[in-house]
Amino acid sequence: MNSSEFIGQLKQNNIQINSLKGSFAQTEKHMIDHEKALTNQVNLFMEQQNSELKTHIENTSNPHNVTKTQVGLSDVINETQATKTEFDTHKDDKNNPHMVTKAQVGLDLVDNIRQASKADFDTHNADTNRHVTTDDKTKWNNAQLYKISSDSGLHKLGLANKDLFTELTNARTSTFYTNSTTTNNPNGTVSLRGLQIGQDGISEVLGMGNDGTTWRNTQSNGWKSWRRLIDTADLSFTWNTATLQNGWKHYNGSVDVQYGIDFLGNVYIRGAAKDGAINTAVFTLPSGYRPSQSFNFISSNSTGSSSPSIARISVGTEGIVTIESVEAGNSYVRVDTIFRV
Repeated sequence: MNSSEFIGQLKQNNIQINSLKGSFAQTEKHMIDHEKALTNQVNLFMEQQNSELKTHIENTSNPHNVTKTQVGLSDVINETQATKTEFDTHKDDKNNPHMVTKAQVGLDLVDNIRQASKADFDTHNADTNRHVTTDDKTKWNNAQLYKISSDSGLHKLGLANKDLFTELTNARTSTFYTNSTTTNNPNGTVSLRGLQIGQDGISEVLGMGNDGTTWRNTQSNGWKSWRRLIDTADLSFTWNTATLQNGWKHYNGSVDVQYGIDFLGNVYIRGAAKDGAINTAVFTLPSGYRPSQSFNFISSNSTGSSSPSIARISVGTEGIVTIESVEAGNSYVRVDTIFRV
């Protein structure tokens, strides 16, 4: 290529280069303008997104419609909850703040009494001396079922101001008490405690007076008469030394003339007299000791010899005891006898 062709080619190249530069500049400007427009669009989009996101974030009205089941609270009731302070205060309140009753907890039949500890219960449960056995129950079931005394252990029937026979007629086996106001009381004003054994209309009664006497009666086709029972106290009585008369004396002071009476009305005379006038009163029995009918009895007398001899003695209704006659002398005359007033 000659120089003119080269120069021509170079000019043509420069023209193309400048043309390309113009196209590049135009393209560059277009790209810048497009980038700027795109940036504006992106910024506007971002602002819009940020605004929507912020609005969404600040939306507390559950925009996604989340349910309590989805967050694991399906069993939670939608009610106002207490604060921690309120909860702690309620938790520490030991005075039944909910006013729970024993019926609400299934204890409405339980009495408000102190219960035994488990140790006390076990000790009691193991105590065989406090628990009823089957043998005990059998024994009790076969025991006497009819009460003859009061629950306090006193007599069952109090007969003050009542008729003893009327009250006991159908009382069967029972205990009773009488006093001075009781009709048909066997010992008058003396209180009596007794036992009746029997059935309706038929019985045996034993009563013990507070004066030491004992009485019995029988009910069969009506009541019999009261009968007093003899005891050892009835067999003893007091001996009284007689006041002698008509020159009669007690024999040497060792066998004084004495008299006494037992509860049955038997009068006893004992002892020996001496030196008095024959057929005269030796002494006089006081009232209550005298026989209802005069009588005589034979006794012994002596003058000191070994030969036996007798004396005849009388006791009159006036109580006069007389040595009527003697076989020997009057130095020793026995006056031993018993009679009923």
